Amino acid sequence: MTACRVIEKAWYANHSVYVRASSAEEAHQIDELLWIFKEKSFIPHRCWQQSMQPNTNEVIIGLGEKPASNFSLLANIAKDIPAFYDQFERIVEFVGTSMQDRSAARERYRGYQKHGCDIQSHNV
Repeated sequence: MTACRVIEKAWYANHSVYVRASSAEEAHQIDELLWIFKEKSFIPHRCWQQSMQPNTNEVIIGLGEKPASNFSLLANIAKDIPAFYDQFERIVEFVGTSMQDRSAARERYRGYQKHGCDIQSHNV
């Protein structure tokens, strides 16, 4: 649900949002959550397919592939840093509560640091 709130906030702030999932199951979960997480809210979104024309007025959920359009914000729910991370103005990483999730997040943090990214942490 935290990811949905962050995605909603970014979309309402006129950011074009690309959500990067690590599996079809994860993409489906975030797709379903964006439909139901708030009773009186709707965030236009759809899962990325190679044949579609992306619309940056809607949230696009992808499976790790590089998006065909330029998006201003990457909401990364995958466990690694995408090779194309530098095409985004902002990146939002989500950290789960398990030790495995936290360990993977620390690795991503070090990876972003190594690449000279300006990192800001927020506890939500």
